[in-house]
Amino acid sequence: MVAEVSGAGFGDYRRAALLIRYGRLEDAAGIAAIIAETNEAGRSPQLLQALLGLNRSFIGRLRTEAAIELLDDYIGGMAELAVTEPPGSDIRRAARIISSYMSDDAAGIDTEMHAAVTERRVTETLRQIMDTFEAALPELNSGAGLQWLQTHVDVLLAQEHDIDSGDNS
Repeated sequence: MVAEVSGAGFGDYRRAALLIRYGRLEDAAGIAAIIAETNEAGRSPQLLQALLGLNRSFIGRLRTEAAIELLDDYIGGMAELAVTEPPGSDIRRAARIISSYMSDDAAGIDTEMHAAVTERRVTETLRQIMDTFEAALPELNSGAGLQWLQTHVDVLLAQEHDIDSGDNS
């Protein structure tokens, strides 16, 4: 049975953008803070949804149609790796989650995440998802790319707190 996940909100997307940025900076304390904030809010499924959605958006903006097709084939190949032990199994699981998300297969995501929980490999799976997208979008590691990510964080923070709406109630 597929677990129902309520939609990701601005806070979830802000946390996802920070997670991406901290991952690229190899900021373990920043990553730990985002995970702690997410767990405290009880929003782990929404963070995963936001992480996948934000990266999907970035790929759509920064890659050509042909590049997206090639990337899909590459990730599909990773999803079929014949491995049984970590880290290979984490890479395969991350690829399966990404492929499932890209094809709107919530059951596929649910299956892989339940397996990660059972094997106590959730953190490693999340890290592999981040690493896969980092390999797909290396330009976000540049100074300009990191600033672009920070701009996303700032915009999402403003939306999260309705700063832009002028509503101070």
